[in-house]
Amino acid sequence: MSSDARETACWTGFTHRRNIADNNNSAMACYVWTKPARGTLKCNFDTVCYDAQNLYCVEACIRDDRSMFVEAIMRNYNGKPLIAEAEAHGVLEVLQWMGEHNSISDPIVIETNCLQVVQAISSGISLSC
Repeated sequence: MSSDARETACWTGFTHRRNIADNNNSAMACYVWTKPARGTLKCNFDTVCYDAQNLYCVEACIRDDRSMFVEAIMRNYNGKPLIAEAEAHGVLEVLQWMGEHNSISDPIVIETNCLQVVQAISSGISLSC
């Protein structure tokens, strides 16, 4: 699969999930974005796996306390990791990406939807995948 095809597949998945989440009237919508505390940024990220294409993508978006867009990334990787492994890789990528941006001085809240990764980080145990 070409690089352009991978990016298109990831972008299509990202926009589809965003449209579902943004549609408050949809029965499929199960997530509503909430603003961070004043003076704080929020980074939401997700990882999507496309097994048939041997591909997974990490997508992240930072917004401020007024819901205004600050910055976003989308990175593509070859492979078929377990979901929790892909999500854990997403955490690492997001932390590295944010660490590379010295221009962002506000505190940042990181939000993910992978409970297994959140529990592993909170408890300090390794992720058994």
